[in-house]
Amino acid sequence: MPTKEFMNVRRFLYNEQRLSPKATGEFTTLLLDIILGCKKVCREVRQFGLSQYQHTTGAINVQDEEVHELDDLANDLLLDLLTKGGQTCGVVTEENKEIVGVPASFERGKYVVTIDPLDGFSNIGVNVNIGTIFSVRKKISEGEDSNLSDFLQPGRSQVCAGYVMYGPAMVLVFTIGRGVYEFTYSLGIDEFILSRENIRMPDLLPNKKGSFSANTGYWNLWDDKAKAVSNFFMEGGYSFRHIGSFIADFHRHLLQGGIFCYPANSKSPNGKLRLLYELAPLSFIAEQAGGLAIDGSRPILDLKPDSLHQRSPVYIGSRDAVIKAMEILAAPKR
Repeated sequence: MPTKEFMNVRRFLYNEQRLSPKATGEFTTLLLDIILGCKKVCREVRQFGLSQYQHTTGAINVQDEEVHELDDLANDLLLDLLTKGGQTCGVVTEENKEIVGVPASFERGKYVVTIDPLDGFSNIGVNVNIGTIFSVRKKISEGEDSNLSDFLQPGRSQVCAGYVMYGPAMVLVFTIGRGVYEFTYSLGIDEFILSRENIRMPDLLPNKKGSFSANTGYWNLWDDKAKAVSNFFMEGGYSFRHIGSFIADFHRHLLQGGIFCYPANSKSPNGKLRLLYELAPLSFIAEQAGGLAIDGSRPILDLKPDSLHQRSPVYIGSRDAVIKAMEILAAPKR
């Protein structure tokens, strides 16, 4: 049996740590805390049908969305680990309007984390894959605590990005800037085991393999250029696959090739998905796997956020497919 099947994520991270002579272990510990938090979230997700956390809280979050009890629980579980482990100086999540600081009695670290605790949560009631997206940046401001400047850095400042998908198998996918790796959770030994290494996102166009994802329910709200992109792929023989969970759609394209499109529309002129804790992390993974992500004309990783919960349109996936979408979007109107 190949040696990689016995490489757990802890050993992998320690091996990577040895490649950095100045490493202190702080970054490794932070990632292991994120992974531990995701294990705890997965436990609650897996027993959702029997869980006490099945209802809404009655609160409305910063996204103007009703907060569900399981959303709230996942957010609290992850924040507790990330603000009390000594490696961070601030965290931003989808559920909190402002930066969540480290409690006064706990040590501060040199990293800031952005996180979407439960991406695709609306699908949980029909047992569709959902997950957690995370991103890590180094603090750039002075002083012990974080401030806006630490978070409002372009996506290329990320030192790590990843997600854990809760599905038939729990999988962890991440990059630390040296390729993309997938680990699959083994319940029997309570470990994430390396299952794919140096993942490369296949090209989509030459052999018309792979898939196209978009929520065509917004078709009447798209402009003509967004419709033209959709028409190119839907009429060109590519498989139309849309799960409705960003992580799940992206994971399919990462492994099989494809493009995910979420254009701006007349109701959401700035796009729908969040730049800091959804688009930047998955764009980092896409580029590390040979893919690409754009807002329509610019690479997502080059965008400098103006606010913590900024939104953006996105076209993400196989490089050749995204470049084709960009050409269609840039074409002059007829």
